[in-house]
Amino acid sequence: MFPLPELPEVELVRRSIAAHCLHRPISTLEVLDEGILEKTTSQRLRRALIGRSFGKIERHGKQIFIKIEKGGWLTVHLGMTGDLICSSDQVGPPRFTRMLVHFEDGGNLVFQDMRKFGAIGLTRSMNGFIEEKGLGPDALAISAEEFVGRASEHGRHIKTVMMDQTVLAGVGNLYSDEALFQCQIHPLTRSNTLSEGQLLCLHEKVQEVLGISIELGTDFGRLPEKYLLRDRRAGSRCPRGHGPLQTIKVNGRTAYLCPECQSR
Repeated sequence: MFPLPELPEVELVRRSIAAHCLHRPISTLEVLDEGILEKTTSQRLRRALIGRSFGKIERHGKQIFIKIEKGGWLTVHLGMTGDLICSSDQVGPPRFTRMLVHFEDGGNLVFQDMRKFGAIGLTRSMNGFIEEKGLGPDALAISAEEFVGRASEHGRHIKTVMMDQTVLAGVGNLYSDEALFQCQIHPLTRSNTLSEGQLLCLHEKVQEVLGISIELGTDFGRLPEKYLLRDRRAGSRCPRGHGPLQTIKVNGRTAYLCPECQSR
C-alpha cells in the first residue's frame, strides 16, 4: 500500500528538503507543466527564485512553505501523488516531473506529480496563506482543549470532521481510520454526540499515530502490532482478533473499521 501524502509523509519530505536543499543558490527554473501553478506564473517564479536560495522550510498540516531568502515563500501542496525531491545532475528527473529548480552547484529540487492534484505557488506571508485557505490548527500542534471544542461543535460524522482541513490540518483517510480504531469509535458517529473522554482519546491517538508514523518513516509494517494500518486492505482481519474488517463509504472515501471494536 502506497500512502497518499498526509501529515507524516509531508513531514518526512520537509525534513529531507531541510537536510539537502537549503542555502544553495538557484541558477535556473523549469516549469514543465503550468497546470501545477496556483495563482502564479512560471515568469513570476523565475523572478522570485533565480539568484536566491531557500533559507528554511516549514510545514502546516499537509502544506509546505519554503522560505526564499530576501523574498517571500514558495508554497507546495503534494496533492494525492506529489513528491518533492532533492536530486543530483547524475540522476535524470523522475517520471511525471512537473517542475525543476536547478542549483548552481549542480543539484536539483524536483516536484513530481503523476495525477497533477498538487500545487506550487508564492506567498508573502505563511500565516496569511494559512488564513486565506482557512486551514485549521496543525494536527501535531493543536491542544486537547481546542481539539475538543472544534470537534464537538459539528454534527457531522466524526471521520468527516477529522478529515476536514479547516477543522484539523494534516489528517486524511488513513490516519483518521487508525485513530478511530484505537479509540473504538465508529466513523459514522456524529461528532457532537461523542463524550469529552472520547474526544480526548481521539486527540491523544491522532498525535500518537502521527508521531509514531513519522518516527518509523511511514513504514506501516513496523507499526505496533495492534495498529489497523499494518494490514489495512480488503480481506484483512482486526488486529485485536475480532474477525474481518469492514469497509464503508464516508463522504466518498473508503473507511476501514472493525464492526466489533467500533460498533455504533
